[in-house]
This record gives sequence, C-alpha cells and structure tokens, in this order.
Amino acid sequence: MARTLLLLVLAIVLGPMFLLAKPPLAQTPSPPGMKRYDGRYYIIYTDWGEEFAREAILRTDAMAEEYYQRTREFSGQLNARLPVYLFSSGDDYFRAGAPPSSGGVFMGDRIMAQISRPTNNGNWRLLQHEGFHHFMRATIDGDIPAWLSEGFAEYFVEALFTGDGFVSGLIPPERLKRVRDQIQQETFLPLSEMLIDDGEQYKALGMRQYDQGWAMVHFLAHGENGRYQKAFTNFLKGINNRLPWRQAWIINFGGIDGIQEKFNAYWLNLPDNPTQDLYVKATALTLASFLARAYQQGQTFDSLDTFLNTARSGKLKVADELWLPPGLLYEALKSQKSTGQWSWQMTAAKLPRLVAVLPDKTRIIASFDLKHKKIQSVQAQIDILPRLMAQARELQRDGRTSDARRLLSAAIKANPQSEFVAEARKLVQELK
Repeated sequence: MARTLLLLVLAIVLGPMFLLAKPPLAQTPSPPGMKRYDGRYYIIYTDWGEEFAREAILRTDAMAEEYYQRTREFSGQLNARLPVYLFSSGDDYFRAGAPPSSGGVFMGDRIMAQISRPTNNGNWRLLQHEGFHHFMRATIDGDIPAWLSEGFAEYFVEALFTGDGFVSGLIPPERLKRVRDQIQQETFLPLSEMLIDDGEQYKALGMRQYDQGWAMVHFLAHGENGRYQKAFTNFLKGINNRLPWRQAWIINFGGIDGIQEKFNAYWLNLPDNPTQDLYVKATALTLASFLARAYQQGQTFDSLDTFLNTARSGKLKVADELWLPPGLLYEALKSQKSTGQWSWQMTAAKLPRLVAVLPDKTRIIASFDLKHKKIQSVQAQIDILPRLMAQARELQRDGRTSDARRLLSAAIKANPQSEFVAEARKLVQELK
C-alpha cells in the first residue's frame, strides 16, 4: 500500500478552525460585472452567481486548511486573504492578464480561472492546483524547484472534497497507468538529471512534467511504507530555512544513488487501484457529512436504505448555515452504489455509522458526533485488521505459522481501535 499506517483516522471538526493565522481582509475593488464574496482565506470575485460563489468559498476555505494540515511541519502561515477571480467569459479572463492558452493561473498577487460551467469538477481541480502554488509562495521561503512546486500542486489536484474537508494522497488508476507507461517508455526526465536541473529540462517535458512531479512527490511522501517521509520533511524544512534546494537534498537524502530504481520499482509494483480505500473513505465522509446535517435538524432514519432513498429524492434536511453543494451528494450516491458492501450500525449514543466493506475485507467506518444539537465532528476510519487476519489464516494454511503470528501481532499493535482486536488476539493464541 501507498501509506504508512494500518489504521487511518480522519476527523473533521466543523466550524471556523482558523488553523492558519487569521488573515486580514484585503481592500480590493470588485472588477466590473463581478461580485465579491469573502471567505476565511480567500476573497472570491465571480459573475457566476450566489450558489457557485458559496461552493467556491466552502471549497477554498477547506482547501487552505488541507494545505496547512499536510505541510504544517515545514510551512508557515497565511497572513493575507488572496483574491480569486473566477470568470464565466474566456475573453474577460484573458483581458485580465491571463497567459494565452491557460485555463487558470496564479499571478503572484491573485488566482484567476476561466470557469466554463459551474458544475464542471475540473474547475475545482484547477483551483486546488493554483491554490497550492499560492500557499507555497506565501508560507515557504527559499528556493523551490519546479518539480517540487508542480508535484505538490498536482498532489492536491487529486484530493477529493467531502463537504467538511478533503481526502488526499489518492492515486487515480488512470494516472497510475500513465506514469507506468512513461517509466517503461523512458519519456520522463531521468531523476539524476531532474535533481540537478535548473528547471528548464523539466519544463521542456510539457504536460509530462505534471505527472513526473506528482509521481515524485507522492513517492517521497508515501513510498515504501513511508520510508522517505522524515527525509522529505527535513528536506522541505531546509528549503524553508533558505538552504539551496540541491544542498538540502544532499543533506537529507545523501545524493541520488539508487533513487531512480526505487522510484521505478515503487510505481511499477503497485496494485492497479492502490488507494481504493481512500476513494471509498471520501464517499463515506461525504455521505456522513450530509447524514450529520440531517440528524442535526432532527431528521432521523431507521435504516441505511431509508437514508439513501431520502438522499436520492432530494429530501435531506440541511440548515442554511451548514449548506453543502447538492452535486456533492449526487456524486457520493453514485459512487456508493459501485463500491463495496455498505451497512448501517447504531452507536451507544444512538447515532448511525456508515460501514463499507471492500472485497479484500478492508472496512471503512464513517461517523459523526453531535452535542447540544451541534455537529462536533465527522470522521472516518480505515480498518485493515480484518484483511490482515484473512492473510494470516492463509499463511497458517500454508504452514507459515510464525509469519502469520508476526503479521497479526504487528497488525494489532498498529490497529488498537479496531473492533476486531479481541478476535485477532484470540487468533494469535491459536497460532502459538
């Protein structure tokens, strides 16, 4: 797998968190024909109307907090809200100074994008990319190489919005295939050259630069069960402390020997859908966000089917101040029908949990907390202990009892919150 922890928990606290320094409002006039909408971290200017602007604020505020959470060990804080201009007209977008043939751009003092239609998911992917360029420029001092800047921006392109936050670290199967093809066809820039390049050779890759940068950042963040995470974090800290990036690389990675072979092996040996659990977690979190809002409004359900049917009919109750985009629910319901086996469990607090079980027995559990009729958090847990228990039984059948016991003992230690811990410990005893 592409991540380190065997049990992953994502908790999203609702309401203004201000994980970054609370930026002051910038005093910038609205362009002709565009209305201004103030978010916590961005000022949105658009001529697309109220509902689109509302979704843009919701997404960009959550986006800024995801950037911060993922980079807080080496980045700083935002200190000013950045203007974001979202144009319905391509002519207006280019007249405002956007580069020819672009769809979106970070201009140093603003982000601009051409929005062909408000419901196009590509709009948000583009904003997630350009938004990180701004975040990196605003919070990290020093010499940032092109591959790192574009790679991080593409890392966040693949993140999925759930209504109250993001799930990141995703590997789309189609992008994985593209990366494998480019490794095998040797159309990427050799890493020995990329890691000494001044950026010109990397940029000469054209569109391939985005895949290579993304693949490199993902490899350093998640590859080989997190083997490079500490060195990668210290490398980024060095850059933020204004070390030349090549010097920071040598200090933390010791050079480039063997890196190409490890990079290639990582991508070529991954399963075809290595982050399926994260995609299902994003779906579960989205559904749980809508479910929490319904319960907050006193709308309860006696079964999973009742909730899903109510959601599909557009009859879920949501307080205006906790509004979520209807299209987000539509996509989550569509995904839920095609991913795993879903069920419904009631907690001791008489609140439902959504449970999805994948074919390999990995379980994703999404839940929420209410206190005094206020949503406190929405969270999701990925529990792979059942999958590892099945693997241990296979090892036992193959006569590899010691391997099965070691696998289970490590899994129990890494998954202390799993509801299957007692069953796993019993199995360990049987293996002695």
